[in-house]
Amino acid sequence: MRKKSAEQILFYSKNNLQTYYEYLKNPNAYTMIAGAFYSFDNALAVKIGVHLSLYTKAIFYLGTNSHKKFLERAFSFKDIGCFALTEFNHGSNVRMIKTEAHYCHKTKSFIINTPRR
Repeated sequence: MRKKSAEQILFYSKNNLQTYYEYLKNPNAYTMIAGAFYSFDNALAVKIGVHLSLYTKAIFYLGTNSHKKFLERAFSFKDIGCFALTEFNHGSNVRMIKTEAHYCHKTKSFIINTPRR
């Protein structure tokens, strides 16, 4: 199933059915396209939705100049984004997540604090 979805995304990107810039200009058009994808193959719709709405938007809105290379690869579907979330006692319940990440300038790393069971 993953291979099939990857092939379908590749077809979508090669045929320029809608670029990400067009999506930003007219999100309603993407909503209609997403509905068509969902009626055709809901796994494909979810993968493209996660890629565009979570991965690419995060780079677009939160990234810096150093992230532009990733953004262009995301726009062209050379990289396909994903999303993963889990925590003890909450699984993938986003609203109940208690894990926090804090950046430590001294060590130039993140300190992750997550609750124990």
